[in-house]
Amino acid sequence: SRPPSYWKSHPILQLIAQGEGPNLEFKETLEADVRTGEKYPGVLASALKTIAAFLNTEGGMLLIGVSDSGEIKGLEKDFRLCSKHDADGLEQKLRSLLRDRFKPDPLGKVAITFLHLPDGEVCRLDVEANQNVVYLDGKDVYVRDGNTSRKLEGPVLVKWIRAGNGK
Repeated sequence: SRPPSYWKSHPILQLIAQGEGPNLEFKETLEADVRTGEKYPGVLASALKTIAAFLNTEGGMLLIGVSDSGEIKGLEKDFRLCSKHDADGLEQKLRSLLRDRFKPDPLGKVAITFLHLPDGEVCRLDVEANQNVVYLDGKDVYVRDGNTSRKLEGPVLVKWIRAGNGK
C-alpha cells in the first residue's frame, strides 16, 4: 500500500519489500502477544528457533518489529517487557537468551542493531552460520528449510550430521 519510493528509501525497507526467504525472517515481536502485549512463551520460542536455524545452516537476518506481511510494527510491546524499557534493555535480554538458551554459546555469531525507520524501530539480528551444531535448550536442533525453521530429530538429524553439517 506504499509507493515504490518508500521501499527504496532505506536499505532495510528494500529487504522487507523482498519478503521472507531462506535467509530473512520477520517477527512482529520477540515475546509479546501481538493482541494483548503480554509475555507469550510461544512467540519467544518461534524467534529462538529461527536464530538456532540460522546458526545451523547458512546464517541469516531476523527482523523483530516487522509483521509477516512486511508491515513495520515497532518494538514498543517488547520494550515494555524489558527491565529497561528501551533498545538497551531489549539487547540485554537478547544477549542473555543467546547465552542461556543456546549450546554452545554463539558468542560473536549474532550482531544486534536497532534501526530507526519512519514507521517505528526495528531490531536487526545478523546471524552467522556456526561451525558446530547449536542446540536450543540443550537438546533441539533446528535448520532452515526454505523460508521455515525445521526441527531435526532421529534418523533425519543423524543423516544431517553425517552429511558433514555442524562440523
